[in-house]
Amino acid sequence: MFVMLCLWCGVLSQATTSCFAISAAVKTSAQANLFASLYFVFALLFGGLFFNAQTTNSNATFLVYVSFIHYGFEALCANELMGLALIFNPKGYDPTAITGETILSNYALNKDMRFPDLFILCGWIAGTLILTYLLLRYRRGVYRK
Repeated sequence: MFVMLCLWCGVLSQATTSCFAISAAVKTSAQANLFASLYFVFALLFGGLFFNAQTTNSNATFLVYVSFIHYGFEALCANELMGLALIFNPKGYDPTAITGETILSNYALNKDMRFPDLFILCGWIAGTLILTYLLLRYRRGVYRK
């Protein structure tokens, strides 16, 4: 439960600090809304649920690792599915036993990356906060007397 709470807070904090950095980088709020929307569409698309890097033979597989949502999704799935045993019992078919590790391997998620993903999210948060500070400090100027 603690890991899930940390991941939830990490993904939300990264989303917030990304919006801070985008807002500090542009001049108007309309531009900030446009670029933030595009950034989040990109992050959701390559987060790992819609785009499977294992089954795609394109040059875009590295984009999965650029999306901060991928790290939260991978760590959350690994946290929830490790050690889980399910019985898939659809109507008209024989029941099949499925493990959480099978589900993780089908989505090309690494079961050992729970805590490294959390640390990567913390690094993203620190990096975007530093970027936001630098943008506010040197792009906008300091308004002190």
